[in-house]
Amino acid sequence: MRLELPRGGRSLRQDLIWRTWLLVTLTFVAFAIAAYFTVFLPMVDQLAASAIRQGSHVAREQIEGVFAQIDRVANDVREWGRNRNYNLEDVWQFNHLFIPFLSRRPRIASLMVAENSGRELMLLKPPDGAWQNRITDPRQGERRQQWLQWRDFNTLRAEEWRDSDYDPRSRPWYRGAMALEREDGLYWTDPYLFSSTRDPGITAAVRWRDPVNLHDYVAALDLKLLDLSRFTRELTISPNSRVAVILPDGRLLGLPRHPGARDDADLKGGMLKTAAELGFSYLAKGIEHWQQAGMPSDRVHFYSGDGKTWVSYFLPVDLRNQKLFIVVMAPRSDFIPLSPRDSLVFVVLFAGT
Repeated sequence: MRLELPRGGRSLRQDLIWRTWLLVTLTFVAFAIAAYFTVFLPMVDQLAASAIRQGSHVAREQIEGVFAQIDRVANDVREWGRNRNYNLEDVWQFNHLFIPFLSRRPRIASLMVAENSGRELMLLKPPDGAWQNRITDPRQGERRQQWLQWRDFNTLRAEEWRDSDYDPRSRPWYRGAMALEREDGLYWTDPYLFSSTRDPGITAAVRWRDPVNLHDYVAALDLKLLDLSRFTRELTISPNSRVAVILPDGRLLGLPRHPGARDDADLKGGMLKTAAELGFSYLAKGIEHWQQAGMPSDRVHFYSGDGKTWVSYFLPVDLRNQKLFIVVMAPRSDFIPLSPRDSLVFVVLFAGT
């Protein structure tokens, strides 16, 4: 009996070699795939988790620095008020004290000092750069405000009287500060529209009692959410990372860097909206994933969004009576130290060792 040769004219030896080579190759490929999922991806996840955790804490320190600066300024204004370094009668003295002080702190939009009689003196720097005062005094019996616009410290550019039923004692910052149990406390408002500019923002307020006339006073400093968003938009920890500040309900106070938020008008239109309302699907899914997990802090999350795997991290920002969250997220691909081609070579070499 004669053995048949393998088809194609190959010898039995050649056929065995070919089949052995195919088996080794398939084993090698299977091992490489297993190595990719059991070694390479976990290594990338660990790198991503470490980087996002460290970057989040750095970003929180920077954001808390913005609020801490306003906190310190509010305390300074209170101490100067207690020491009677200024008063509501002398606008010139008030401006000469606070204009240089606020000029070095551009994120503070305005300063208000109000008395329990309803008198108030406000210092405001509009976008055109000309400092303005708003003077309110309901004791005069007229529902009017005096507005002063200054060319410089000593030169008045314009004066205007406006009809208004404004009373500082009805504002959330005044009521919140007066409700503080301790005179050395500080109150942060919920986000609201400023009465002077109609911009959304939050206000820090402090109170004290004058040791001489025994009147109660409240000083308040405004932070525009636009300025907060300008700040968060510039924060990065990786090439495609995003940083945002949110309320516990998910509404945005500080918007992230995003193609849909190109300029100040886009930022202004997105404030106090949710990521879903703005079409930021990757952020909306990240917040939803975090909320469903019970809103944990100091924990790395992995989730899918916009066709990518994202890494996110949430940290609380405590503002006395308010609680905000900073969220930092980035595509996992940002933390792969190799290009896709180099990653394949790495896996192949690893599998071959």
